[in-house]
Amino acid sequence: MQRVPSPQRKAVVKHEVSVLGDDFDVNNYYNDNKTMSVELLTAADPDDDGLLSIATVGLSEVSLRKEDGSEFVTRVELCAGAPIDEKHWCNIVVSASFYIQRIGKPVVPGTVLENVIEEYFPGTDMPHVYLTVPFLWNDGHFPELVFEGLKINWLQCIAVSEAEKQFIYKKGSEAFEDLLAAQEVNILDSRRGSVSFLS
Repeated sequence: MQRVPSPQRKAVVKHEVSVLGDDFDVNNYYNDNKTMSVELLTAADPDDDGLLSIATVGLSEVSLRKEDGSEFVTRVELCAGAPIDEKHWCNIVVSASFYIQRIGKPVVPGTVLENVIEEYFPGTDMPHVYLTVPFLWNDGHFPELVFEGLKINWLQCIAVSEAEKQFIYKKGSEAFEDLLAAQEVNILDSRRGSVSFLS
């Protein structure tokens, strides 16, 4: 029996459709022992027929707690863009969502979720998920949603290598994103190499 989506989830879907496009599907995913679930909205990009847009629905129902136990200022949902034939990105985004649900701690632009991709592709050159401000849609602007006083913001998932993770930890996310931009890295290319000149 399918459960009725909450008003918050309905609001999230409506908001995502306004950004990602109205040619979409929503499917429910569970972790292995069915203790966690999240819905996933997938949409064909109206401006790029080779791009699949992916976004979680329901992660924002989980409150994220700071070290002192107080709630973080915003709830989050995840999004990603992937070549339309790389359906495994749906599982990667779902796994990233479960990772965040498990830790229950704030995630912000620049956060690395370690080994999320490694779970699906052992030995991959891009084992980690990096979270950043969404930039693929709506001229690089994914607006905040305020629902019944809750602030909800989106973070975009991209795949990063072990060397890139170490660079982020050492030099910071801004320096890493500057390298991505300077080297015109195609973050949708799952076979790409690490950015160069890491130190």
